[in-house]
Amino acid sequence: MAVVVKLSRVALLAPVVAVIGLVRRRGGGGVPLLPLFVVGFLVAMGVRATGWVPAPVLGVAAQVSSVLLAAALFALGTAVRVSGLRRAGPRALLLGACSTVLVVGTAATGMLLVA
Repeated sequence: MAVVVKLSRVALLAPVVAVIGLVRRRGGGGVPLLPLFVVGFLVAMGVRATGWVPAPVLGVAAQVSSVLLAAALFALGTAVRVSGLRRAGPRALLLGACSTVLVVGTAATGMLLVA
């Protein structure tokens, strides 16, 4: 189940970023449709899917990924301030709730399709 949820989040990354890029472009900004990090992520995904990367490299990459993810989550947690959450207001809370519902819905649909 966790793999399906994670894959759903990854699958939604590029379309959500593209939609946000389109909206920001309409606002007059010179924002690229897809940021460079998303393009790099999609290229890395494609290279991984080819099978060209040796298993030992993938093992090290998985360990490094876990450590970096833990460090990022720790850093996020130390930067959260309740006063900042209050200032963000209900619209930010609603956006977070909507994105959570979207991810859960996509993951549930994916699990139903593969089960």
